[in-house]
This record gives sequence, C-alpha cells and structure tokens, in this order.
Amino acid sequence: MNDLIDVCHVAGLDSSVSGYADQFTQARITGKQLLMMTNDDLERIGVNKLGHQEILLQSIALLQSLVTATTTTTVTTKS
Repeated sequence: MNDLIDVCHVAGLDSSVSGYADQFTQARITGKQLLMMTNDDLERIGVNKLGHQEILLQSIALLQSLVTATTTTTVTTKS
C-alpha cells in the first residue's frame, strides 16, 4: 500500500482547507509526517493563512490523540 495518504479525507477537513490537498500530495506527506507537522511545515508546503494553519493543526492534534488512544488500547489488550 502507498504510504501517502489522502490527508483531507483522514483528517475530516471541511471545504475551507480541503483545497490544500494538492500541497500535501505534492510534498509527499506520509501519515507519520502528518502527525508531526508544525506551523513551519505547513508554511513550507504553501499553507500560509494563519487561520488555515490553526484548523489543520487542530485536526492533526485530534489525529494524534486518536493514534495515541488506539496504540494504548492495543498495548493494553495484548498484555
């Protein structure tokens, strides 16, 4: 499976920021990279509006918490 992801689909982004999908694709952002993105990373791929950066970073934070919860549940279940 391709390591690149449809960021807008995974993050559940609305139309105000879903237009950035091409920037994520062109930058070849993987799921792991997405979870570590910062304002500087977003600027580097062309997300220059502060409000849009905030929306994306909030979605990324939500994904981080879901990944952490899933990882914790999997580890606890396997113990």
